[in-house]
Amino acid sequence: AIADEVTARVSIFPAMQMQHTRINKIKAMFADNQRVILGGGKQFYDGVTSTQTAYLKAPYPGSSAHCGEPLLPNEVLHDLIFKANQIGQPIRVHAIGDQAVHNTLIYFAAANAKYPLPAGKVNTIEHLEVFDPTDIDLIRDTKAIVSVQPSHALIEYDTLDAEVGPERSKEMFPTKDFLDAGATLAFGTDAPVVLDTTPLQAIFFATTRRTLANQADDCFRPEQAIDTASALVAHTLNAAKAIQRQDIGAIKVGNYADLAVLDTNILDIPVTDLLQVKVSATFFNGELVFEN
Repeated sequence: AIADEVTARVSIFPAMQMQHTRINKIKAMFADNQRVILGGGKQFYDGVTSTQTAYLKAPYPGSSAHCGEPLLPNEVLHDLIFKANQIGQPIRVHAIGDQAVHNTLIYFAAANAKYPLPAGKVNTIEHLEVFDPTDIDLIRDTKAIVSVQPSHALIEYDTLDAEVGPERSKEMFPTKDFLDAGATLAFGTDAPVVLDTTPLQAIFFATTRRTLANQADDCFRPEQAIDTASALVAHTLNAAKAIQRQDIGAIKVGNYADLAVLDTNILDIPVTDLLQVKVSATFFNGELVFEN
């Protein structure tokens, strides 16, 4: 089977529905496979700021009423989160606007109190781009992973004032604030939505808040930069947790030897030099699959 031949660990997150027959079928299909697994369910709660479809607490610039709308009713998302956790499955929720983020965190905390997930399973909130600082304490009330994409903060950041207004844009993408609040922070590249971004580039974005031009004046909210070690953990150990894997993401006895070998110790160089680092080799299941 193809699932037995891929040189990657794949976690599938089909759309979460109240009727969970499909999720159960996928789980059974890959029950004995360690390369492809059911990670849980997923739902899209809102859109994006560029089209003013992210779900906000207050109206968009130039409007007295338009705050964006949830892609599904609030009560439906609430019930889907509770249903997923009730059957022991985590759920990932795409939430970009501050109202979408607020509601998702509230629902996660309530679901965790009523239906705590089994060990090794955890809900994930995805993106959290427009963030209301008054909601930072909500992160402490939920066990959910905060999954963000460092590249998003640098994509046309100069348009954010027009998209959501300057007061909100200055609070967007608060990576360091999430970390300081005790969040389990996971990174990803958001492929294939964002193309041609590598994990090393994502770590560069997170630690410098600069674009690939690597210029000090071409950056967004540099005070939200984090250290390399934290970014590395977010893109390895915590990224593995976000896809419901406890057997990869760290080099330790009992884990699969899925490894990337770099030509430089990235903990020993200035963050502005990260773009020069190359991948020397990759291993999957202890076997060499790429050598530079």
